[in-house]
Amino acid sequence: KSNLPIEQVLILECSRSEMSAARIERVKTILEAELDWDLIINTAYQNGVLPLVSNNLLQKFSDLLPPEIKGKLALQFQNHARNNLFLTARLLEIVVALSESGIPILPFKGPVLAMRAYGNLSLRQFVDLDILVQPKHFDEAVRKIVGRGYKAVSDVPWLKRKTLFFAGQKDIGLVSEDLTTRVELHWRLSGSHFALPLELNQLWERLEEID
Repeated sequence: KSNLPIEQVLILECSRSEMSAARIERVKTILEAELDWDLIINTAYQNGVLPLVSNNLLQKFSDLLPPEIKGKLALQFQNHARNNLFLTARLLEIVVALSESGIPILPFKGPVLAMRAYGNLSLRQFVDLDILVQPKHFDEAVRKIVGRGYKAVSDVPWLKRKTLFFAGQKDIGLVSEDLTTRVELHWRLSGSHFALPLELNQLWERLEEID
């Protein structure tokens, strides 16, 4: 028997893309209790699993949810899904622009991980777009992204960008003019504080496509 608060148990049980029959029955039992729904929603959001939790509750336990909670979860999930689709569209615009310029590009985390892990863009929380380019293409990639209406927001002045490479940094941030999209442009995946940084040459040779 778990010593965790029942709200945390509910989050753990629903934080997955598939639920067994036994897990479904446990959740049904939990939903019979009086629950702190604000705690459930806030904790799930803080841990990046609110879309999973909401989707499972709405799809499998809709008739057991208090009407006001059902409506709140449905609205939040709809807004989240819409935002994810918007950010994915922005990512595709950048991918096309850089690819047409002959710049190899590797999007990761964000929409790519959502599709890889869940097969569904709406089931993962992300707030920015992470893109990796090779160091030799970094300048040109920045110019192309800035040309699409983004501006660098790094604390390091752009004219001194070389200090980024020597200060253990791995990326810079760029934000769209309408402030709706933040891009993290990486030239490596790990900072200098990692004892065993990833070998990027091997990484580029092992890419897979995600539709």
